[in-house]
Amino acid sequence: MDTMTIEWFNGCIKEIKSFKKLRKRWDSYTAEVPNDLAYTYALAFAGALYHCKHDLPLPKVNPSVVGGIAFTFMRKNVECFVEFYNDGEMCTLATMRHGVGDRPTIDEYHAHDMDQEQFTTILKKIDEFLKGNK
Repeated sequence: MDTMTIEWFNGCIKEIKSFKKLRKRWDSYTAEVPNDLAYTYALAFAGALYHCKHDLPLPKVNPSVVGGIAFTFMRKNVECFVEFYNDGEMCTLATMRHGVGDRPTIDEYHAHDMDQEQFTTILKKIDEFLKGNK
């Protein structure tokens, strides 16, 4: 399994910053470009992820079609998403892929209320969900 190396972290930061090149409707529909608020929280979350002590799979990082930045963690048939929206809200979604298993678990947060310790708690929950649903 890949690990959270400094190379991964630097690549993640570069990827997040590359989203600034996007234009409105970048998805050919109505997607908003991630704004500075979404960037700030996504970069802070990437920092917490880099320092995380859990054995998480490396996430995919993408702009969100609802305006913001999304991290997607996958392990076999399980996915967990963390999205930072342009309005300062944050959402986590844990779900089984391909319609297998329980209903999705959704938690919503105000990203401005979050700090590194709280991000670490969320990462622990993601790790537990991914490991518990192998």
